[in-house]
This record gives sequence, C-alpha cells and structure tokens, in this order.
Amino acid sequence: MVLMWATALMQALASVIATVYATSSARKEILLAQLAANGSPASQLDMMVSTSVVTVVVAGIVTVGAYLMIAHFVGQGRAWARTLGAALALLTLVQLVGLQYPTGYPTLAQTAFSAVAMILCYLPGPSRYFAAVKESRKK
Repeated sequence: MVLMWATALMQALASVIATVYATSSARKEILLAQLAANGSPASQLDMMVSTSVVTVVVAGIVTVGAYLMIAHFVGQGRAWARTLGAALALLTLVQLVGLQYPTGYPTLAQTAFSAVAMILCYLPGPSRYFAAVKESRKK
C-alpha cells in the first residue's frame, strides 16, 4: 500500500513536470513547426498549449486519484482493487514512450513503484490475505 502512495506521489510530480514542459518555449517551437508543416496558422499555438496543459492536468488528477483509491481498497483486502491496480500499472506503461531524462525520472519511478506494488499483491502471503478477507465477507 505504501508503494501505491509513492506511485501516486511520483505521478503527481511527473504531471507537474509535464505541465511545465507543455508551456515551455522548447515545446512551443515544436508545436509551431508542426503547425507550419500542416499549413495551419500560428495563431492556433495558444489553443494547442492550453489543450496540452488541460490534458496533462486532467490525466494526472485521474491517475493520482485512481492510485489513491486502489491503495485504499488494496489495504482493505479487496481483490478487485489489486486487479484494477495491475491493469492501471499496465496502462501507464505508455508513459514510458518518448521519455526524456532527467525530467522523466519521476515517471520511471512511478512505473517501477506501480509494477512492484502489484507484483507484491500477487505473492502467496498477500494472496492469502485477500482470500481471507473475501471469505470473512461471506459470513
């Protein structure tokens, strides 16, 4: 559960870094080049930057919230939460595509923490815990 909290923290940090990058002059230059290549007016730059920021912030909030919710329910022994956590860990692997360092270290840490946390949930000891909790709810 502690690793899931650390995962959420790293995701929040990665989201902040991505938001800063989305508004950077380097990113704006890339977007301007894309606009020029597509024959689109440069006036669309602000809209593209705003869309990037909103996307990063919303995705960050949703992902951090999901990790915190999963951590809570894993702590309560809910087997569905560890399954959902494993699925989320797999889905967040897409964040590793195009990762740049050193700004990508929080994303790398988040992915590693998530994977380790989910692997630990499926070890024999935790699996017995999840089974015992499930059995106790049947009574």
